[in-house]
Amino acid sequence: MHIVANSNSIDDQIVKLNVSKKVNNYINLLFQNKKNYNKDEAKEIIEENIYNILDIANSEIELSNENYLAHANIGKISYDEKHSDMINMDKGTYDSLQIILGEGKGENFWSLIFPYSYNQELTGYINEENSENILENENIEIKSGIIENLQKALSNLHLFTSN
Repeated sequence: MHIVANSNSIDDQIVKLNVSKKVNNYINLLFQNKKNYNKDEAKEIIEENIYNILDIANSEIELSNENYLAHANIGKISYDEKHSDMINMDKGTYDSLQIILGEGKGENFWSLIFPYSYNQELTGYINEENSENILENENIEIKSGIIENLQKALSNLHLFTSN
């Protein structure tokens, strides 16, 4: 899943994080009773629920008093190389759910839906283009540097404004 903010403004980044949290919670509910499923089944579940996912995203945007909407793409989407503490993702085309908020010109948030990584062990991630197992680890904690840095900035802003 790839969520792209409207812009890099603090307000738009907060909206992106709120949308990400709510959409992740919804997807968590969709998959909580699914123990064994394949990528095609995961894609089908997302496609069947895309209008609910967009309703959740647009509700969060509206709650933030922003004047834009979310739209989604499902399917093969090209990405640049991504590196984090947890995963190295090769440049390539991946099956994805992409949610674009407004103009989609801001920093983004991404997480794995398949293999299902919410509250479950991530046991392997397969790069379709070369079919190599590029990640094998039984105990992975998924983190977002963007979220952690934004939380620190908001905490510092709160301390600054409360004095």
